[in-house]
Amino acid sequence: MFDDLEPWNDFESRDLQDCPQWERSIPNLEPFVSAVANRITGPGWVEEARGLVECTESRFAGSPGVREAERYLEKTMSEIGLEVFRHETGCLIKENGKRHYFQGGETSFEVVNIIGSLPGNQAEEGVVVVGAHFDSRNHLLSSEGKAPGADDNASGVAAVLQTARIAKEVSDQCGGLPYTMHFLAFGGEEVGLVGSERYVAEYVSKLGDKFKGAIILDQIGFKQPSHTDARIVFETVKTTTQDVSKQILSMIRSLGSGAKALAQDNVDLWCNWFGVGSDHMPFLEKNYPSVLLIARDYLSNEGKHSCYDTMEKLDGRQGALISLPKPLP
Repeated sequence: MFDDLEPWNDFESRDLQDCPQWERSIPNLEPFVSAVANRITGPGWVEEARGLVECTESRFAGSPGVREAERYLEKTMSEIGLEVFRHETGCLIKENGKRHYFQGGETSFEVVNIIGSLPGNQAEEGVVVVGAHFDSRNHLLSSEGKAPGADDNASGVAAVLQTARIAKEVSDQCGGLPYTMHFLAFGGEEVGLVGSERYVAEYVSKLGDKFKGAIILDQIGFKQPSHTDARIVFETVKTTTQDVSKQILSMIRSLGSGAKALAQDNVDLWCNWFGVGSDHMPFLEKNYPSVLLIARDYLSNEGKHSCYDTMEKLDGRQGALISLPKPLP
């Protein structure tokens, strides 16, 4: 399935001057990935997820609980050492079902994205997003009742936070990363990708070519007990950004050489071109490169969108593996 994605591991033999900027940056990024690969752990990922799940009973958009989650994420990102920003927007649901976004005024609910920025040492070269939605829901689609959202999507947020934590340490040690990183917790995904739509409209559109791509993580923690390997789907869509998204996959494979410590782990990789329903879609719809990482077994989680989406359902080893760039088979 990935036959057209050629591995590029022998950088010394390649003339990178005529290559795209993202490809020329690979030699600079690979040492960072090597360092991250040696530090991401299953127990650390589980504890990151637990912190978000236990801070409130429900993180449904507009609920008191989601405000608690916002404060928790702001505090955690600040403690990591990131520059933290609240990106706020209003969303009014019209009678005909259409949404209207604006700053201030009457709203059906407020949506907040929490942005943790790690400035690069070549900030003019661009911005890379690693993101996951932090809101949750249950079958009621309201703030009533519990919605722990462990897999959907504390699991993805945990990967973002652990990656941010380690990225900050590595950045401090090596004098900065080549790109500015935005570690993003999106609000309002469960009510229609509200947070990511507004981030693309209000941030990414201003960056233009300086926006280099987004890797989105959603529901990465559930695995059928009968499966011994980590089952990962890379999801994007066949649009004008398809080639660029494939470039991101190829870069992930190239960087995967830095994850040699985990090379013995089995990773079952698939690629899905349907592109349905997570925070990578607003990027792709505006022709910005984005890829979703999601566990293949996520639909098998009977606790999804219910009070039963709890920490006990998560597989720490799988969550840690999906948090890493891995070589493609």
